[in-house]
Amino acid sequence: MRKLCLALVGAAAVAACGQSDNTSGVPDQCNPLGGAGCMLPWPSMAYIDADSSTATGFKLDPPLDAMPKNVDNASIDFTHFGAWDGFSPSGPMLVQFDTGVGSANLPGWMDPDASLAADSPIVVINVDTGDRLPFFAEVDANIPDPSKANLIIRPLAREQPSGHYAVALRNTLVGADGSTPLPIPPAFAAMRDGKSYDHPLFSKIAKNADQMFTAFSNAGVDKSDMVLAWDWVTASDAFLQTDLTTMRDTAIPAMGANGANLTFVATPQTPITGILNTYLGTFKSPNFLTDGENDDSIIVRDATGKPMLTGMRDANFAALVPDCVMNQPLPRPTIIFGHGLFGSAAEYLTNGTVQALAMQYCFVIIAGDFIGLTSRQVQLAP
Repeated sequence: MRKLCLALVGAAAVAACGQSDNTSGVPDQCNPLGGAGCMLPWPSMAYIDADSSTATGFKLDPPLDAMPKNVDNASIDFTHFGAWDGFSPSGPMLVQFDTGVGSANLPGWMDPDASLAADSPIVVINVDTGDRLPFFAEVDANIPDPSKANLIIRPLAREQPSGHYAVALRNTLVGADGSTPLPIPPAFAAMRDGKSYDHPLFSKIAKNADQMFTAFSNAGVDKSDMVLAWDWVTASDAFLQTDLTTMRDTAIPAMGANGANLTFVATPQTPITGILNTYLGTFKSPNFLTDGENDDSIIVRDATGKPMLTGMRDANFAALVPDCVMNQPLPRPTIIFGHGLFGSAAEYLTNGTVQALAMQYCFVIIAGDFIGLTSRQVQLAP
């Protein structure tokens, strides 16, 4: 996943954007506000179209020739992105400058209030309500070349679904050398000054410019102090939840009344003091995946793009049953435990904190594996 993201926003994206016939010097399929990274800044109205059939009235439209390849030379499949009715309400904002960005005055994670200060060098705002959004900002420390390192703006609160947001970068930000002013993209200068700009996507990013600049002005941010600003709309909860609700509504009947169609196989593990039984095993689970838990597995989708049930699969589980359940009156409390990043259900059986939780509160603890985020996937990380 990290390899994919780096390729999306990095230098490889520039090459992926191809050639252009317009006079701006920015390829047709690239964001005219960018210049460093084809699809940057992100997210952006440059890659969204009006669509009356969706809950937000919009739908993402990322062009195929703007989509880059990752470091494994695998193309990003943009098909599913086209179903989104806005951008993620919890995703970061990304932008890149040839000068790099200095980190000295960026609002950091240890002081969220700095992002809401009147003089914050970065301001994120709900265009419709005027509410400021808290965040912290950092420069991607994984990229040694400052001119290729993204400025990453990470929200500390979820944006409102079906919302309209914008971010402004003030001229108090400087380049990576600590003094060079950040360059103002020509397309932004044109948008700021109410002028035209010869790029096929300019009308998309300029459409809401007056509304955006008014919202910032009301928040005390004058457009003359900006080096860059851009806006986007967030996806609706109806869309964001549709995969889960579709799978839920299909899976519950498939399980049968009271789980009649579900079976499991449990193998007792080495005894632990204070724990009556520990188990590893598998259970039958409704399957919506193309290849089970293998690394190339993705969600099976029908012709409308919704998840599709393809039968049952064997899913992993682990369980701890403490001694105290022998004397605990019914009902006995049960916890479904989630493992950490690149962990697994099995690994937590031997975790002292988890065992102590089970014994101290007489909890039966069961856990499954988060497919794609288990210790089995560590080998895929760079």
